[in-house]
Amino acid sequence: MRQISLLCILVLSLSCSVVKAGKSGGTEMKDFLQSESRGLVLSHDGVEILQTHRDENGVIISEDYFVQEKKGSIFRAIMHGVLDLATLGVWEIIGTPVEMSKEGKKGVPVRVFYTEDGKTTKMEFIN
Repeated sequence: MRQISLLCILVLSLSCSVVKAGKSGGTEMKDFLQSESRGLVLSHDGVEILQTHRDENGVIISEDYFVQEKKGSIFRAIMHGVLDLATLGVWEIIGTPVEMSKEGKKGVPVRVFYTEDGKTTKMEFIN
């Protein structure tokens, strides 16, 4: 019985699908769009600067990549754990790739315009 308990603990602790299913990341779109300064824009989880330049009027134009929020699912994490235990870890062969496909970046390229002192004036989505 002790060996089975140790095996269960080992499988759950090494289970990538369980961790990936419960993991959250990114930022809500409305929070990103309400950012009033460059500091706030860059403070969001999942923002990557692609390029920045100034136009002839001194306006800072930044093209950023914004990753939308992904919420983890406790239900999916529990189900992966149960399937891991039931199959003695074999479920990971299927479960991990499934969760990795859900994990893909749902990113949006955005052009953000700032004043010289870093205040956000406009945001537009780049196609």
